[in-house]
Amino acid sequence: MKQEYFIDNKKSREILKMFNTTKMFVMLFVLSFLCVTEVFALNGADVAGPISRSMGGAGIAYPQDATTTSLTNPAGAITCTKCSTVEVDIGGYLLSSKSNASIHVNSLSYGGDAASKVSPMPAVAISIPIDNNWNIGVGTAAVATFGANYKNTSLDQSSFYNMGLKGNYPLMGGTYSHLQILKIAPFVSYHPDDKFSIGIAPNIDYGILDLDMGKSSNYGIGAQVGAIYKFNDIISIGAVYTTSQTINFKNVYDPDADGVKDNLKLALPQKAGVGMALKPFGDNLLIETDIKWLNWADAKGYNDFNWRNQWLYAIGVQYKPIPQLALRAGYNYARNPVKSHDNFDGTSYTDIQGKSVSTYYYEIVRVIGASSMAEHHLFFGAGYEFTKNYAINAAYGHDFNKTLKEDGTNFLGQPVSVSSTDGGDSFALNLVLSF
Repeated sequence: MKQEYFIDNKKSREILKMFNTTKMFVMLFVLSFLCVTEVFALNGADVAGPISRSMGGAGIAYPQDATTTSLTNPAGAITCTKCSTVEVDIGGYLLSSKSNASIHVNSLSYGGDAASKVSPMPAVAISIPIDNNWNIGVGTAAVATFGANYKNTSLDQSSFYNMGLKGNYPLMGGTYSHLQILKIAPFVSYHPDDKFSIGIAPNIDYGILDLDMGKSSNYGIGAQVGAIYKFNDIISIGAVYTTSQTINFKNVYDPDADGVKDNLKLALPQKAGVGMALKPFGDNLLIETDIKWLNWADAKGYNDFNWRNQWLYAIGVQYKPIPQLALRAGYNYARNPVKSHDNFDGTSYTDIQGKSVSTYYYEIVRVIGASSMAEHHLFFGAGYEFTKNYAINAAYGHDFNKTLKEDGTNFLGQPVSVSSTDGGDSFALNLVLSF
């Protein structure tokens, strides 16, 4: 049952003088925006193919297929075993995010589970050798198809704070939101010999954003450059850099409640990474490790919410008991980028992209809107080559639950506690055809 929280005392009336309808709308729509952008913090395995994904997302130094080459390191044609011929990867992912949240006001508690949803994400890639030194290709993958849906839970209370003549205000805002991002990455790879390779991949991002006020879509662009050096048949190293990529969603929300929808810019962070691959027993055993840096602190939309940069560590192993069968496992870790703001003052205001918003709603954004902030990820997978022209790969991943919690006050100065717990599972599958 929804509950009304009626406020009528002298201190409350003094605080309410600082409030106006415009500021409240800003708070609610800012919350809506962040509730959908959490997907970009998936620990580096969000755009990898099932081979790299089953090895914890590691693949900078030794991409093994066209998908990893186009989306992880465009220099990968030198290590991709099938890229000496025309390779076509056809597959996708199923991602299941599990989230729940709660808000405690005084001694009362409200919470619920976000509506369960399994999100399909297609992935297709092709690599074509031009000659012995050049490869071209393109990869495309739905790197984001997430949202938040806390409708019909006890958090969904639009009239929780009954202010009398001042109107009613919700316990939280942004109870529904949805984001989809499709990345297209054509690449060119050049390897003058069998030791060194360099590549570049322009990135084209197509995004669709729905903040419960109608959908908006637009494009963003960027680029990725990478290099790989093979010291010998045992040791390889790689490096990659990806530019920040901003999508401007037009007419998607109305933060100042003037009846005119405004634009919202969201950025994928710039990233840099290095990796090493070891093959101590030929093709029977492959060990890969990556270190990646994600620049959230300067990413549009995230710097407003005081996110810190991430260092991501990934390691993966591939073992072939027979030439046709590959068994894989991997793990990665990255610290949650959302900084703690414990003991926040909800009676104050915080500036967000030129708008003054209540710190109370701002902190709800940072905690409940930080879904998919799991720090520890474990992966398993396998691949089987039926013939030299036909192979299949599969991967399973588990995101261990992570809980975020902050204590502070609401805009009336009353004690509140906000928390969320997030985790999830993923499954990836692809078919590799060689000609």
